[in-house]
Amino acid sequence: MIELGHDPKDIKAIEQLIKKKNDDIAALKRQMKILELHHPQTLEVIENQTRHEELMDLVLKLNDQLKETEKELDTLIQLKQSDLATTSKDVIPTISIVVPPTLC
Repeated sequence: MIELGHDPKDIKAIEQLIKKKNDDIAALKRQMKILELHHPQTLEVIENQTRHEELMDLVLKLNDQLKETEKELDTLIQLKQSDLATTSKDVIPTISIVVPPTLC
């Protein structure tokens, strides 16, 4: 109150400032209620966004794992081919890849 230039001993000015502050708070509360009325599905949207973010994190982790597995597979293929090249030049290696079921 001193910052606003009012005398701290002036009770009438202090009461007016408190009343203005309370009115502002009440107006903000009313505005919040209006926003809630306009957006009844706010909680559902927030939950969906959270679920979406969790799924995106999972997809990114699975993508990283897939890249690592591909690198390991390439390394194994190269090793297998180099082993076959030394033992027999006519044999072509085959690798079967099992794809896991998709996430629901």
